[in-house]
Amino acid sequence: MNKIEKFLSKIESRKRDIILELLYKIKTDDLRGLDIKKLQDQENCFRLRKGKIRIIYKRDSGYNNIVSVEYRSEKTYRDF
Repeated sequence: MNKIEKFLSKIESRKRDIILELLYKIKTDDLRGLDIKKLQDQENCFRLRKGKIRIIYKRDSGYNNIVSVEYRSEKTYRDF
């Protein structure tokens, strides 16, 4: 089980459904109306914010690859 699956298994179903919908939008490149910002000093790395949850993804060769899904903390952006 990877980190994203583990995170999703620990949260309540209503939030999980919202996150899964956001992940689908990222994968299909339907980013209209979402709170997305490019991460500083990172090439092709973005974050999506939904309340306290952050979804970090990279854009490679026209595809969006999900890197991390977690609650916002001091360590959220440290590894990028």
